[in-house]
Amino acid sequence: MTKLDLEALEAKAKAATPGEWRKMVRRDGSLILSCGDPTKTHCQFDFEGRECDLDWIAAANPATMLALIERIRELEARLNIAEGLMNSDLEAQYEETIRSPKGTPNV
Repeated sequence: MTKLDLEALEAKAKAATPGEWRKMVRRDGSLILSCGDPTKTHCQFDFEGRECDLDWIAAANPATMLALIERIRELEARLNIAEGLMNSDLEAQYEETIRSPKGTPNV
């Protein structure tokens, strides 16, 4: 798995056009990616490729990416806390074991 650079992804998401990202289909069947609020910052891109790829690009919009980054950081923080608790518990068990007679754990 590729290591994620959350800071770089966050910077790119914050710099991208804010607002809704959506797929549009012209009458001739050609595809467009529409980004942002049409009354404010807005852009459209002609898209040559598979429609499912355009659906994916639209779904991976800046707001979604920022929410995923926040969730990853939240879960990493919880994991660090859990690992710290587990390590301190193991350390306590180790200390108890080496202090018990004949090296047997006190249970």
